[in-house]
Amino acid sequence: MTSLVDSAPYLVQRATEVSLTQRVSEKLQSKGVITLAQLAFCVGQPGQVLVQADFDRWADGVLNDMTVGEKASLRRLILEAQTLLVATLKDMAEQPENASPKKVGLAERNSRMDQLRSQLVGVSITGQLEPSHALLDLTVQQWDNRCLKHIGPEKCHSREDEVQNLKPLATSISLEGGKLKVTETTGMDDRDIEGSLQVLNALRRRGIAYAFARLISWEKHEAYLASLFAFLTQPAQAGYRKVSLRQVLRADKLAFAKMAEAGEDIRADSSGKLPLDDAIANILKDYSLIVALLPLADVEGLSGKGRQAQWRRQGPYAFHGNGKKGKLGKGPGFGKTADSWGGKGFDSWSGKGKSPWKGKDSKGKGFGASAAKPEWLPEGLRFQGASAWSKRGGKVCYGYNLGQCTDPSCQKGDHCCIIFACGGDHPVTQCPRKPKKM
Repeated sequence: MTSLVDSAPYLVQRATEVSLTQRVSEKLQSKGVITLAQLAFCVGQPGQVLVQADFDRWADGVLNDMTVGEKASLRRLILEAQTLLVATLKDMAEQPENASPKKVGLAERNSRMDQLRSQLVGVSITGQLEPSHALLDLTVQQWDNRCLKHIGPEKCHSREDEVQNLKPLATSISLEGGKLKVTETTGMDDRDIEGSLQVLNALRRRGIAYAFARLISWEKHEAYLASLFAFLTQPAQAGYRKVSLRQVLRADKLAFAKMAEAGEDIRADSSGKLPLDDAIANILKDYSLIVALLPLADVEGLSGKGRQAQWRRQGPYAFHGNGKKGKLGKGPGFGKTADSWGGKGFDSWSGKGKSPWKGKDSKGKGFGASAAKPEWLPEGLRFQGASAWSKRGGKVCYGYNLGQCTDPSCQKGDHCCIIFACGGDHPVTQCPRKPKKM
């Protein structure tokens, strides 16, 4: 599809550009010649000199009253078709696995987008719903390679964003087959997606791009998104939190991984049926997806003892303050009462008892004031009250607090403040409590 020699709209466009009359173009189409790849083998053979007598005999068979100018334009078009076909076949044989997506031709892209707009009645493919050219190229590359890959919302740019934020052209030199190859690339950086509405719009643009590539129909992809985002609106039961947007994004990534594992051909069959339509319609019934979309326990709503039990299930290292790391419920640093840890008789949740930040050290009755700094945390996150675990019961993403992680479907931890007492949806640098570094 990305190749110019296989694009029917490109043949019409190129015929007009070389001044080939419409009657000759229509005559070729009536005989089944609709692409440059077909035209390249109509007379002669690619790589060989086209004999004038053979061409005249073939041209008279197509249209017996063809003028000299029409024959000249047609012969030029045949030469271009044969040259492009040889170059395309060579490129297919030498293309590396990690090659960047090829750009879809202008004529092919406009023709397919016009066809989509006429098919999707009631869907305005403009503004925030119009996918970028780079997104269209990504989906078409999957069609070419017959390999389904997940496209996250951070890569689903709109055409408006692409026009306004396109990076300048960059040139790179690589060594391939003992020859220097100069590659010119351009594109956009991954976009920070915030909020369920922006994520939904980004994934809807992805649905249009997949329909453009003829891999997944718009209706099936839209029904899949409706079922997936319905989990965000379901009320949570007592003791559990509502399904988060991060869970939805992780489930979306897992869904495409499951569909890719099937190993079926992702292209449409001879009857036009899309195999991925059936796959995406039933993917949310998979057990792994059901587990990924289950509500998580609400740690904030638990009592002191309940929180202690939840932290024990999460891992041995729970809270980091001025002292050395202490294991929860293990070793001499754990107090006698069920709610105490780090210091003897200290209730870490109610605040009763002696503060764990005063005393000898983590090996005695409490965390010493002269204890070592929490060196197990990254250099830029050693704040007073910093915790490796959030109030939500999950691990905190260090990269988010350092300003390095912008992936909305991050697998490293929750995107929240590393200060345990805060736990807000912002990095520690924007924390209103203004924590002090140690």
